[in-house]
Amino acid sequence: MSIQPPPPGSYPSMPPPPGSYPSMAPPAWEAPAVQGPPPSTVVNAFKLILVQVALSLVNIVVALLTTNTIREQVRTSSPALDQSMVDAAVGVAIAVAVVFGLISIGVWILLAFKVRAGKNWARIVTFVFAGLGLLSGLASFAQPSSAFSHIVLLLAVAIDIALIVLLTRGPSAEYFRKV
Repeated sequence: MSIQPPPPGSYPSMPPPPGSYPSMAPPAWEAPAVQGPPPSTVVNAFKLILVQVALSLVNIVVALLTTNTIREQVRTSSPALDQSMVDAAVGVAIAVAVVFGLISIGVWILLAFKVRAGKNWARIVTFVFAGLGLLSGLASFAQPSSAFSHIVLLLAVAIDIALIVLLTRGPSAEYFRKV
């Protein structure tokens, strides 16, 4: 009795190399949920973030329009400075206000659209920024400032509180959990 080799093509095929397996559907407990449209709490948070952007623009304009007030504050706080040093300090203060204002605007716009898209990291960063804004806003009330500046500051603090509340409410939490 002789042993015959199996006919060609009857051998089992080789398994595919690692990483090239055909994609398989995840188990039911890991299946991605259908996200759907954002709930009203997220839409309202999106709108409030855009209001924060507008307030940042107002702050930039106010900084540019109040150079004389800034100049007087520098003179009052440092009377030993000569005029060129006062002008330099005012220029630096205005430049810092404009640069940080523009960066703030860019970050808030990014966060607004990512929050609306359901990105949880954007929600967390928004919490951090709103919390920092709340703390710095409350600390700023102790500083002497115009009534207009206090009103804008009060509005920004109220928006920060509203953002935190809106993004922690049940529909928002569920929306971010689905993504």
